[in-house]
Formats: sequence, C-alpha cells, structure tokens
Amino acid sequence: MDSKLSDRIEHEFLPLVMKPGRYVGNELNSHHKDHVGRVRVALAFPDLYEIGMSHMGLQILYHRINSLDYAVAERVFAPAPDAEDRLKSTGIPLFSIESRTSLREFDLLGFTVAYELCSTNILTILDLADIPLRSKDRGDDDPIVMLGGSCTFNPEPLAEFADAVFLGDGEDAVVEIVDALRDSQDVSRDEKIARLSKIGGVYIPSYYRAEYDSGRFAKLDKLDESAPDIVYARKVDELKPDYYPTKPIVPFVEITHDRLSVEIMRGCGRACRFCQAGVIYRPRRDRKPVDIIDQATKSLAATGFSDLTLLSLSSSDYPELENVVTALTPILQEHRVTLSLPSLRPNGLSPSLARKLSASRKAGLTLAPEAGTDRLRKVINKPVPEEEFLEAVNVAFDNDYQLLKLYFMVGLPTETDEDLDGIGALLKKVARMIQCRPGRKTINVTTSPFCPKAHTPWQWEKQAGYDEILEKQKYISKMSPRSVNVKFRSPEVTLLESALGRGDRRVADVIEHAYRNGARLDAWSEHFKYELWLSAYEACELSMKDYHREIPFDAPLPWDHISKGIKKESLKREALRSREITVDDSETADQSTAVTLKPEQPDSSVEFGRRSKRVKVQTGLQVPNSRVRVKWSKSADVRFLSHLDNTRVFERALRRGNIAVAYSQGFHPHQKIAFGPPLTLGYASDAEYFDVQLEAPYNTEMFDRLNAVLPNGFYISQTKPLFGKSQSLSSRINVSVYEIELPMSSETAAERRDQTLTMESLVVSRKTKTDVLEIDIRPGILELNLRGSNGTTLLEMTCGFGTLTFARPAEVLQHGFGLTEEEIAQLAIKRTELLIQIEDKRLTPFEIP
Repeated sequence: MDSKLSDRIEHEFLPLVMKPGRYVGNELNSHHKDHVGRVRVALAFPDLYEIGMSHMGLQILYHRINSLDYAVAERVFAPAPDAEDRLKSTGIPLFSIESRTSLREFDLLGFTVAYELCSTNILTILDLADIPLRSKDRGDDDPIVMLGGSCTFNPEPLAEFADAVFLGDGEDAVVEIVDALRDSQDVSRDEKIARLSKIGGVYIPSYYRAEYDSGRFAKLDKLDESAPDIVYARKVDELKPDYYPTKPIVPFVEITHDRLSVEIMRGCGRACRFCQAGVIYRPRRDRKPVDIIDQATKSLAATGFSDLTLLSLSSSDYPELENVVTALTPILQEHRVTLSLPSLRPNGLSPSLARKLSASRKAGLTLAPEAGTDRLRKVINKPVPEEEFLEAVNVAFDNDYQLLKLYFMVGLPTETDEDLDGIGALLKKVARMIQCRPGRKTINVTTSPFCPKAHTPWQWEKQAGYDEILEKQKYISKMSPRSVNVKFRSPEVTLLESALGRGDRRVADVIEHAYRNGARLDAWSEHFKYELWLSAYEACELSMKDYHREIPFDAPLPWDHISKGIKKESLKREALRSREITVDDSETADQSTAVTLKPEQPDSSVEFGRRSKRVKVQTGLQVPNSRVRVKWSKSADVRFLSHLDNTRVFERALRRGNIAVAYSQGFHPHQKIAFGPPLTLGYASDAEYFDVQLEAPYNTEMFDRLNAVLPNGFYISQTKPLFGKSQSLSSRINVSVYEIELPMSSETAAERRDQTLTMESLVVSRKTKTDVLEIDIRPGILELNLRGSNGTTLLEMTCGFGTLTFARPAEVLQHGFGLTEEEIAQLAIKRTELLIQIEDKRLTPFEIP
C-alpha cells in the first residue's frame, strides 16, 4: 500500500463524496494480501459498486485468484459522477478498494463487460487511472488490459481499447492467465501479450485488421500468422465446488441484488431464439445437489444474508430442484431466510415446488411468458401454452405469494397486432384472478423491446425503430388493466444497446467520442443521454440506424471469428424455421376461454380435510430476561458507513453468530432490534446503543459470539438485560458528547470557544425535506472544553440532542469556530457518549431503569 496515497484518499476523497461506503473496501470476507512477489490483478467492473458486487462472476474470479498463494486480486468499480469529479480535482488516481493502490501498479487490469451500455465506463476507469485508452498507445509500464464477459462475444466495438479479450468460462483459464504473467515478469509488453495469445479462449485484437467495403464490414485480415482464424470460447466441463467461494464478500452498502447467489446450473437446453445467454453459456451443466446444499449452508453461515437465490438461466429445468429446496428448507426456516428462483419458466412451477418454496419466507415470484400468444411463443421457441402459464399463476396465488413479476417483449420477429392483443388479454385474465383472492396482490409487468444479439438465430433480424416501439408500448398500456403495474423499457436504451451489440471496430471511435463529451453510466436512466450518442455517431460519420437494419444471411459479420462451437448454418436454419411458424401451428388453446380457478392445494402436512389455519406465534416477548441493551463502538476504519449500513452489519452479524433474535409477525418478518440515534456519516464512535429482543434468556456468551463475527471496526463493549417496559433509546437520549481534533492552535481554539459561548444566539440555515429553516442552535451547545494531547488541540463538545434546536457538531465548527465545510469534512470526529439528562443529572443508557 502506498501510505501517502492512502492518506490522501482518507482525507481528500472519502469525506467529500456521496456514499463513500462504495470505496472503503473493508468488507467482511474481502482479501488483503501483500503485493510483494505476487502477480497483481485488478478486477474491474465498469459500473457502480452496487451493480458490480451483485455479479456472481466477479466473486468467482476474485475467489479463484486469491486462492493462489502467488497472486492477489483486488477490485475497482466505476466511480459515481461526484467521485469522478473529486478524483480529477485532487489528482488522485483511481485505486483498488482493498489496498488503495493505483491501477497502474497492477500487472493485469481485467474488465467484466456484462452490458453494452457500460462501454464508456471502461474508458472512465482507464482515464482516471492514467492508462492510455487505446491499446496501441500503452507502454511497458502500463498493465495488460483484458476484457471478458458476455458482451465480448462481439468484441469488435471495444477491440481498440483491449490488449486481450477472454471468451467463455474463466474458472480454469484465469489461473492460466495468472501463470503466464507470473512467468513474464521481465519481458516486454508485446511478449506478455504473445504468451497470453497461446491460452485457449484469448483473442488479441491487434493481431487483426478490419476491412470495409462501401461502408459495410467486409472481413478481418490477420496481421500475425500465428493468430487463429477462429477463436473458440473456453468452457469448463464440470462446475467444481472449488470454483465457488463459501465465504463471499459481504458488502457494507446495500447493493442491487443484496443476497447470496448460488449457481445451480450453467447453460440452458431450451434454445430460445432471442437469447444470447442460452448460446454463450452452452452446453448445459448441472451442479451436484450435495455441492449446492454445502455451498449454500456454508455461505449463509459466513455471510448472514437473509435472502438466497438459486441461480441459473432456467431454474425450473434443474432436475434436482425440488430435492435441493427440500434439503435447504429447514435451514432457511430456522434463520428466516427467503428463497427465490429468479428464472422460472411459466410451466415450471408445480404445486409441490410452490409449497416447498412457500415454507420459507417468500419473496416475489418471477415468470417470463415473453409473448402474448401461443403462436409467437412458438416462434421464439418458448412454447408455453397459455393455460400452463395461468396454472402457474394459480399455483403461486394458492401458496400465498403476494407479488408476481411478469416479463414480455415487443418488436419480436413476425409479431402482429394479435400478439400485442394477447398480452393485454393475458394481463386481464391475471387481474381477474386477483379479484377472488384474499389479501393484497401486486402484479408488476415489465415490457422490453426485442434486441437482436450476436450468435443467436435472430442476429440477422432488424431492430424495431423508435416510433414503432413507442406505438407498441402505448397500445399495450391502453389495454392493460388498472390493477396491473406496467413499466416499459426505454426505446432509446434498446436502440443504443442494439447498435453497440452489432457494431464493428469503427464503433470504438463513437464510444470514445461519446465518452469525451460526457457519456457516463448510460445504464442508469438519470445519466443516460441519447442525443449525445446520436451526435457521436454523426461525428464519426456513422449512423446508428445502419446497425439496426436487417442483415443478409450471406453478409460477413464482425463477430464471425468468434465461436461458441455452433455453426453459422445451424443458426440460419433456426432463423428460417421461426419464419415458417403459422397460426395453424399454434392452435393449442382457445384464446377466449374463461379462466378456470383451481382450488387451493392442501397443506403438505395433512392428508385430507381443510387447509390448516395459520397460527401466529408470539416469539421472544414471553421469555424472561430476554431483552438486552447493547453498547457498541465504530472505529475510524468504518466511519464512512451510514446508519443504514451499520444496522445491516449487525443484522447479518446476529445471523452469523446464531443469536436467537426474536422476529416480528407479518408478511415480511424483521428482527426486533431498535437502534439509538443515528451517527453522522464520517464520524467514529465509542458509544452507540441498540436494544434487541431475544427468543432465549440473555447470557454474555451470546455477545462474545457476536463480537467474534463482527467485521473489523465494530466492537460490542457492554451489554445489560432490560426488565419491564421502557421508552425507546431515540426518545430518551437527549445529550451527545463529541471529541474533535481541531486544525488550529490551542490559543486560537480557546478564543473562538469563548466567543461562541458568549453568544446569545447562533442562527444557522438547516435544510429539511421540504424547506430551509433558520434555527438558533445556541441553546443546544451545552459545553465546549479544550485540552491538549501530543501537540494537538482536542475539543470536547457536548450538545443537546433530539429537538429541533439541537446543535450539530459541523454547524458549531463552521459558525462558531470558523472552519469551512471542506475542512470539517476532513476532521477526525468521534462521538464519545450518548447521555440522558434528567433534571440536573446526566445518565448513560445503562444507568436508567
């Protein structure tokens, strides 16, 4: 670690950015290894932390590399715009979050490119790390830049930025890549790339040159005779247990998919014609049930997640799914863990599977019919009859699912108005099913435009234009019942995704032009600027619409040199077959048939008779000596975590420590834990509190276990059982004490303290959610004491707490001591105590009844 750079990050960057928890890197189960003598790999995910940490592939690569004694892997994510601006203004280079090392110091910078609209984020990361954007401009002191992920199956739009591209399953290949770099420490950059080119699945773009004819892609010429004509993607034959971490990283901040994901199957045998993932992850490989159960059990114990996802492209196709769910159910019930299957085929939810899933705390259920008619579902090669889909909805409602998510596409090849009518008719039938069900049911529908993808049977199809997509979306919106929540994916996003996904090497100029003109985080609607991309294509003398047109079957494709082992002729035959399916081929159900509601399935615990009644069990409250007050501390290492981050840390630690916490009743049970007043972001503390209700009598050994599983920086210093009724901590605490190291002499500090204490009023502007108020905080400033320590000036500030006129330390420092907001943000501020003042006495929360 560069201590000087780390110090600058700590004082000039983290205090002055939003959500600094994205960049601190001290998460539970993260690796911190010495770099000396090791191959250094920076794993870059070109999107925000919340997206990158939701990606299972990143965790697998991180685990695989760090399991090697001679290698170290650290992470970096695309910074948010405010963080990017701060890095630029301070001159701090983009850094890995584990050791805060500049990315230029690594041997390999490996990007996971999972989405086309992350292209400019790759350039953001390179630019902020002071690494030349184009491969041809890099020297021996720059790391090797390698791209991987699903988007690299057409690598050409990003080829100019990559030294190497990896295609396919990386579990074994990443070890070979690290080994090649280990053996290439003292050779030139070109030689390193040459050695990487010998590894199966590695494509070197600089070994090829693109040729064009009349503005259209014509071919790739080899510039190096050793380069292969076709680069075949790698695959692993078996999904081995050691590929997967049993101690995955537990993020501090809430991420997009804030749960434990366990892969049960890779690939899919269904071959939907629109689906690129079904092609690039072939062949289908099933994991052994014992391996899935073992990983899930160990990982839940090591993380404390409250949600588990069994992940695959089509979970209901996994043959041992019900057996795995049956085996996991007791563990999930004991720890109140939700089980979800995100990729169920509409006809894959059997009554028995639904009952087993509903045995644990239920999440929502997701079904993807994709199209509104049986005919069009046959065309896309997802032939699920309507009655089977409606039966799946019935089964879900019979088993008390309250949330149903449905996914459809518009603009599919051969789509007609009748197919759009079918979506509206289907939604109306589902809506009628809600009317006869008890409780509140929510149906969320997402409709996305079809986007042709490389290596699929529909890679030659045209992309529907903006006006056409918008017209279809409006048509569906008018037909949708009010009880169904329908959302539409932006046509502009799909149009750009399509143009980038089927682009050639000329698109690299478009991406760089868009980046130079401010394109960032295009996958986020609040940052997406479609007009900027249109102007980028125009500036590069290209048209986005050229990449939307139907492509002739005999035309060369920019990705023809990349293969997953499926012949192009096979894809052509599939494309032609889809165009031959007619209405007559799909007369499997009468579209006008009324919905038949089936009776509820009997509870699995009885053989006959009525469904057993649910009995509410009152937990925790009847157990004596089971309510506990806890005092905890938070060191400077974790001071950039928010109050919600802190609560999440303890909720998961209570699970990891097997603490018998009581839960609330209702559809979404939660732990009965009540925290004291929030601590300001960026402050450390010696005295924070929470009250927790247990389901077992209190004993100190419980909290010894809890301390053992808390992340570094958190510590429980004291516990005390509570008896009888008492008010909440937040309602009783009214005094807070802070210790602040001031950036001024003791004489100056004393003068400003005295001036502040002699003021009759100190009015500050304070923003609320709806207004800006003028507040006199002087009544809230109770004491200001100074003392010296090791040549520094320490201020002990005691403030009133809990009323509108309370004083915030930052306000006192700014308006009383004359410090700027930036100076205050960089101070070491620690809360040393929370107190309860009753008349003239100040008591700690442990001293009150």
